[in-house]
Amino acid sequence: MSRVDHAPDYAWLTGQLFYVHADGGLWVLRYAPLWKEDPNGGSMVLARDLRMDNYHEGDLVTVHGEILSQRGSDFLGGPLYRVQSIQLVEKAQQ
Repeated sequence: MSRVDHAPDYAWLTGQLFYVHADGGLWVLRYAPLWKEDPNGGSMVLARDLRMDNYHEGDLVTVHGEILSQRGSDFLGGPLYRVQSIQLVEKAQQ
């Protein structure tokens, strides 16, 4: 079973965090493997209003929230996602 997944309506996502230095710095959550067909390309750009001080690139997290718009960034594909809650599932291996 895959450790990354999502609700049918994207109300929750479980995936791996990536920090992208484009566009002033953005967090991206990859919730589907690259080979899996997904209308959003398997990732969401997280809205900037989320406090991410305790999270690191590679962490596995579950977020609850909603899609705000179909374009999260001029530089990245994937919708913009507003996170209402975030929970660490597993810390990245250093």
